[in-house]
Amino acid sequence: MATRLGILLSLLGGAALALLINAFVPSHVPPVVSKQQSMVMVVVANRRLERGSFVREPRDSFLLSEREQDKVPAAALTSLEALKEQVMCRGLRPNEIVTSDHILRVCESDNGLLPAGQQAVGLSIRSKPNLLQQGMVVDIYLREKNAQTCSLVSSKIAISNVEDVTITVAMGSDDIRKIWELRENDGSLHLVKASASVQDVLPLERISSATVAIVDLKRAP
Repeated sequence: MATRLGILLSLLGGAALALLINAFVPSHVPPVVSKQQSMVMVVVANRRLERGSFVREPRDSFLLSEREQDKVPAAALTSLEALKEQVMCRGLRPNEIVTSDHILRVCESDNGLLPAGQQAVGLSIRSKPNLLQQGMVVDIYLREKNAQTCSLVSSKIAISNVEDVTITVAMGSDDIRKIWELRENDGSLHLVKASASVQDVLPLERISSATVAIVDLKRAP
């Protein structure tokens, strides 16, 4: 009899303890809801691209991908068309977000001197900037290091702006790519007033006398 009474008291004590615990524990605890991240569509590389790569058709090398907004750089590109016929001034890894800093620096012309179908690119001038004038049309020749002749790079390039040590020239995409690829060259670029009879190769003495500016290849574009 005493044993049964002890068991009964134990059961009653356990029930009372359970009721006491439930009195202090909320009957419903709302689930923890994580804050949803805002997502944006940005341009990413779908393959490895080297510095100096020319992008003719963006869809061959890039795609749009959804990324968390707080992890996207401020200058990230959101349109594939922004990369059409551009030169990459930095290398890209697969899935890396593309920003405007990856594109060779170009600018818009607001003075009406930029021909249709061309872009404006800045070039650093090493000498003779005082001979340059806005609107001047020039031929660009390359002089290899210590060479006595100069070879034609681009012809009839319009100068759309002149600053202290920088000029802005209007170029097509192929011309921009040529200039970019010459950056590793130890030579220099000579700008001469455009000639009606452009020659592929000219002697140094003739180029020197006609030069209106020399471009610093290591800093251009």
